[in-house]
Amino acid sequence: MNTQLYEISPTLAANPDWLHLYHKLQDFKLDHKSSAFTFSARLARENRWDPDYTNRVITEYKRFLLLAVVAGHPVTPSDQVDQAWHLHLTYSRSYWHGLCQEILKKPLHHQPTTGGSQEQIKFHNWYSDTLASYQRIFGHKPPEDIWPSIDNRFVHNTDFYRINKQQHWFIKKPVLWLWFSQAKLATLIAYITAGFLLSADTLLAASNVSKENRDISGFFVFIGFMLIIAGVGNHFEHKCPNCSKTKAFFNTLQTRLKPSTEINQQLYSCKSCGYQKWVDKPQAGSCGGGGGCGGCGGCGGCGG
Repeated sequence: MNTQLYEISPTLAANPDWLHLYHKLQDFKLDHKSSAFTFSARLARENRWDPDYTNRVITEYKRFLLLAVVAGHPVTPSDQVDQAWHLHLTYSRSYWHGLCQEILKKPLHHQPTTGGSQEQIKFHNWYSDTLASYQRIFGHKPPEDIWPSIDNRFVHNTDFYRINKQQHWFIKKPVLWLWFSQAKLATLIAYITAGFLLSADTLLAASNVSKENRDISGFFVFIGFMLIIAGVGNHFEHKCPNCSKTKAFFNTLQTRLKPSTEINQQLYSCKSCGYQKWVDKPQAGSCGGGGGCGGCGGCGGCGG
């Protein structure tokens, strides 16, 4: 078994009740020898994990259970740990009697999001607090392949569906498509447009097309380069006005008309804390870096 072994942290060692609960959770068996199809085997099959990784996830699930009791604040699991939690809930006797009643001495309910931007911010904050408490209580950072960063936990690691393998094939998306799908549409179109126009200009220059027509094609090449600048500029990341993390506040490319006005707005979102804000789309030279848009205090929110 390829599990990571750590020494007992000073924080755990200094609290006998926490340490006692830690050892009881580590000794708690989710697999039973009498089962032909064990909990870990089911968890591995449903998530296509190898046995070593599955056992590591189960270990981290037990650590999460400890955090849920002793951290002193609401906790949110990683997706991997959440999969173990979901499956354990289906083993109702083991979960509610063996775990909650006998070990935790309290019920531990699973409460999924009810949706909306405020819920998104709440779970971002809870996950951030969970990662911090993990390091504080266990004395080391959580393993990143099981506890990913906030960005990966809520942006790139949550788009899953239940699919029947007997009816569908699975083909991994190429890297280009992943790049394309992550709010890079404008940039990609800009590069394709500029490349096409540059090629067209080269062909025109090599042909017998008149100088006047070549000048016209040069104008369109210039427009292509402006599209590149606009595309890249739209995705330039700024400091988040909520959590103050740099290079986290980005333009999602979603637009709307400001209620009761004719002003165009763009939706900015922080990939660190989940904060979202509709920002007035700036007119050329209207902000001047003075924070007039209200997005960042220095033009970070307007994308200018």
